[in-house]
Amino acid sequence: MAGGTPAANRTGWGHIAFVVDDVNAAREAVRENGGADVGETVTLQTADGRRVTWCYVSDPEGNLVELQSWSNPS
Repeated sequence: MAGGTPAANRTGWGHIAFVVDDVNAAREAVRENGGADVGETVTLQTADGRRVTWCYVSDPEGNLVELQSWSNPS
């Protein structure tokens, strides 16, 4: 990829994000279709008790895509 690894916080259009049911399944689907991982999958708990899991991938053209899934407190 020209210019190195894309950064989510760069000026201008940095990335697009999608809420998905299963981050790992969506990440695998991206990889199976020519995309690539950009970093690791992360899960955090928010102040209101919800959990968010997300990761970044690149599509086959090198565009940065965020995949995220939210769950409510149990």
